[in-house]
Amino acid sequence: MNTNSSCEMTPNSWVPRQVRLGEKLSLPLRNNISDSEQALRRTRSWIGLYERVLNNDDMEQFIDHVGTDDIKSSDYFTPSNAWRQIVGGSEEGLLDGIEFILYKISQNFEEVEMTYNDEVENIYQQLNKIFLDHNINYQRSPEIPYHLMHRVLPSTQEYYNLVLQDTDSITSNALLEAIKYAYSRRPNPELAWRDAQAAIERMFVKTVSKDKNGQWGKALGNFKNAVSAGKWKSGFPTDHREDSAQEYAADQFIKFLDLIYYSPQRHLNDHDPADILEARAMVSLAIALCQMLHDGVIYKIDTTES
Repeated sequence: MNTNSSCEMTPNSWVPRQVRLGEKLSLPLRNNISDSEQALRRTRSWIGLYERVLNNDDMEQFIDHVGTDDIKSSDYFTPSNAWRQIVGGSEEGLLDGIEFILYKISQNFEEVEMTYNDEVENIYQQLNKIFLDHNINYQRSPEIPYHLMHRVLPSTQEYYNLVLQDTDSITSNALLEAIKYAYSRRPNPELAWRDAQAAIERMFVKTVSKDKNGQWGKALGNFKNAVSAGKWKSGFPTDHREDSAQEYAADQFIKFLDLIYYSPQRHLNDHDPADILEARAMVSLAIALCQMLHDGVIYKIDTTES
């Protein structure tokens, strides 16, 4: 856990008490709809509105796939009762119900548009907006319209939070802000990219520069010269049979740094404003680079060695 003194805290560094005490993950995405009462209520309202696309045969098809023997053998069994029991009984049943409605909409979109006097795309967007508004870690898959997908893989969320704990407060705060701007309900690509850069700049300069508060551009230039002079090595895998293998490995790390050092804000050119996909790529890259620097993937050669 981060033990840096409070003097390093910035005005934007406040975090909720549960996050600070390690009782709750700091990445602002919920993996369960039921974690938010408002999200659960709105999701159930969405299901209640659009379950009318299902007839009894559809519901029986759904029940055959996911219903338990207790539900199927109940004396009070009806397709509609069983449907509501499954969808309302668990998080998994809720997600299955959403996907099944999406599946039936995708099969009968013209009929659905006539029934609801609305475009199917708007129906999809209503669902995505619920997830976005309440920071639920789901969205409708753009490739398969009746599948839900994670916005961020749960394993990636866990990795993000471990990195946040292992960096100093200024770096971790910048990373957290970058993640929020990239994935929260009000994404801001420019600010996500900016804070991702701020995090890696802090971590990189502290690692390679004598001036711990120095400028990134100067530190990066000096680092490139030092790599060329054989003063730094990299832990990246190399073909050790080649004399230039270590310099090549360090050069690969530099390429990653160059990727994140560039930004539309810093380098005025014909590049359009950053879009959210670019920003998320930069945030993921910054997280990975911070972890690499923390792990000592690049290291200075001991000049006392022969």
